[in-house]
Amino acid sequence: MTCIAAGFSHHDRVAVQRLHERIDLVRYRIFDGGLLGLLLVESAPAPTSWIYPNQPPSGS
Repeated sequence: MTCIAAGFSHHDRVAVQRLHERIDLVRYRIFDGGLLGLLLVESAPAPTSWIYPNQPPSGS
């Protein structure tokens, strides 16, 4: 999931790290002339099972 907003609170950033989901917080800024800037603020890694879905669980 990607959340795009003008800004995020400290609590938003903490929540991303605590949830067991792939979540990216992206801040946007609109510059003169209509130029859109995007900045990745926080990103939680995907669980290993999402990256390697065909791998057996560790310890098997």
